[in-house]
Amino acid sequence: MERKYKILALWVAVFGLLLRVVWFGYGLPHPGYYSSDEIDTVSRTLKIATGDLAPSHFNKPTFYNLTILPFYGMSFGLFRLIGLIFTREDFIRIFIQRPCIFYWFPRLISAFAGTLSILLVYHIGKRIRDRETGLFAAIILAVCYTSAQYCHIAKEDALMTLLILASLFFSVKTMEKKPLGAIVLFFLSSIFAGLAAATKYTGIVSLLFPFLFFISGMRDKKGASTILGIFVIPTGFLMGFCLGTPYAFLHPSDFMKGVYSSTILQQIKGETVWLGGVKHYGLSFILMMFITEFGILLTAAGCASFCYLAFLLIGNKHSPLLEKSNHSILNALIVFSIFYLLILFFSGHLDHQYIMPLSPIWALYVSLTISYTAKPKLHIIKPVFILMLIAQPLYSSLKFDLETTGKDTRIQAAQWIEDNIPPHEKIIFDTDYYYQYHPPLRFVTGAIRELKHEALEKGGTGQFFDMLEEHQKNDEPLYNARFLPMPTWMERLSDDDIRRYNLAKIREDGFQWVVISGYYFKRILEDKNPGWDPIRRFYIDLQNNVEEKARFQSASWKSHGPEIVIYKLGDGS
Repeated sequence: MERKYKILALWVAVFGLLLRVVWFGYGLPHPGYYSSDEIDTVSRTLKIATGDLAPSHFNKPTFYNLTILPFYGMSFGLFRLIGLIFTREDFIRIFIQRPCIFYWFPRLISAFAGTLSILLVYHIGKRIRDRETGLFAAIILAVCYTSAQYCHIAKEDALMTLLILASLFFSVKTMEKKPLGAIVLFFLSSIFAGLAAATKYTGIVSLLFPFLFFISGMRDKKGASTILGIFVIPTGFLMGFCLGTPYAFLHPSDFMKGVYSSTILQQIKGETVWLGGVKHYGLSFILMMFITEFGILLTAAGCASFCYLAFLLIGNKHSPLLEKSNHSILNALIVFSIFYLLILFFSGHLDHQYIMPLSPIWALYVSLTISYTAKPKLHIIKPVFILMLIAQPLYSSLKFDLETTGKDTRIQAAQWIEDNIPPHEKIIFDTDYYYQYHPPLRFVTGAIRELKHEALEKGGTGQFFDMLEEHQKNDEPLYNARFLPMPTWMERLSDDDIRRYNLAKIREDGFQWVVISGYYFKRILEDKNPGWDPIRRFYIDLQNNVEEKARFQSASWKSHGPEIVIYKLGDGS
C-alpha cells in the first residue's frame, strides 16, 4: 500500500511538472513576455556574476539570483569549450542577440521548485494524518492556477514557497526524534526559513515553524533544552539569510538603508501611488487572489476547513481528528495562515502570486478535512469530491498552457509593423520600458540612447542599453522610435513627463504612428485617481480622434498577451 501511494504521488508530481513547463519557452527570444520581473531577475543575476554582490535594488533579496548563477557559469564554460565564445564580450553578445538560455534556466528552476513543493506537501500531509491526506493535498497543489502559472516565470515566488515548505517539513520531523536529533532538525528548519526570507522578504513568516514546534516540544517535554533551542533557531535563520543575501552580512548598514528606502517599503508605508493600486488592494483583491488560485469551490472548502480546524484547536475540543493527527502541526499551520493573511491585508499592494505560500497550506486543510469526514464505506466518494473541487483551477491551468503555445499579441503586432510601416517613419510607444509592453522591434541608436537616459533618470546604470547599442543585430529593420515616460508610479512622473502625453506635441515632433499597450491604457482608463487625468485624456483623445490601423487581442484557448493597438496619425486638421 505504501508503494502504491508513493507511485501515485510521483505521477501527480509529473503531471504538475507538465503543467509548469508547457510552454516554458514562451515569448523567447523576446524576454519579459510572461512578466517584466523576468528581465529584472536576469539583469540582477548578471550583475552578481561580475562579482558585485550589491543588489540592483532592495525590493527583493538575492537567493533566487544565486541559484541561477551556477547555470550561467556552466553555460559560459560550455560555450568556451565548444568554441562558440572566447571572451566575456562574446557572452554579452549572446545575451543581447539570443538570450533564450538566460531565461530558460531561471524558468526551469521555478518549475522544478513548484514540482518539489508537490512532493513535499504529500509527505507533510502523510505525517499529519495518512498517505491519502498527503496524496489529496498533492493533487490540489498540482493544479492550482496561480502556482502553476508562476512556475513558468523567472520569478522567486515558487522557490520561496518550496523553502517555506522545507522549513515546515524539517520542523515536523523534529517530533520523531530525540532531543539531540531534534536540535539538528530545528537548525535545518531555521536555515530554510532564512533562505526563504533571502528569496523574498515575506518568507520570514516561515520562522514561525521552528519557533512554534520548539515551544510545543518544550511544553510536551519532548524537545531539546531551552538554551540550545533559543540559540539554534535564530542562528540558523541568520545563517540562511546571509547565505542567500551575502550583501546583508558584508554591508549590514548599507543593506538596511537600501531596504528602508526601497519601493516595496514605501508601498507598505503608503508613500507611493501605483497604477493599478486601487484594484490590487484590500479584502476584495485578496478574495480574488483565492478564487483565481483555487476556484470558487476549493476556496469555499478551504475556508470551511480552516474555520473547522481553528474551532477544534482554539476550543480545545476532543476529536478523533486531533488524536490521529498531531495537535502541534495543525496549530502551526493555523498560526502561519493567520500571520500570512495579515501580511496580505496590510500590504501596500498585492499581486496574484502573493497567494502561493498559502496554497500548500490550503491544500492540506482541504485534504485533511475530506480524509477525516468521509466515512470509510464511502471511500470512493473522496477522489470524486476532490476532482469536483479541482475542476476550475485545472481548467484555468490547462487553458493558460494552451494559450501560451500560440503567438503572442506583441509578436503579431511586430510582424504587422514590419510589413506595413517603413523604418524611416517615426513611431511613439506609450511606455519607455524595454520589452514586455510593446512589440519586439530593433531601434535606431537615438532611440536606444533615449531609453538609457530614462533608465539613468530612474537611478539605473544604463549598462543594458550600452550593450544593446553595441551588440544588437543590424540585419533587421531599425525603427525610429520614442517612448513616453512609463506611468507606473505617479510620484516619478514630472510635469515634463506628463506634458509629453499630448497628441498635438507628438504630431509637431513628426511622429506618424502611435502604438499603445493594454497593460497601460486599460489601467489608466479604469483607475479613478485624479492624478492620472492628463494621461487618461491622452488615451481618450487618441481613441476618439485618431485612425486605428490595427488591433491585436489574445484569443481564448489560442493565444496570449496584452491588447496592442496601432494608430496612424494624420496632420491633426
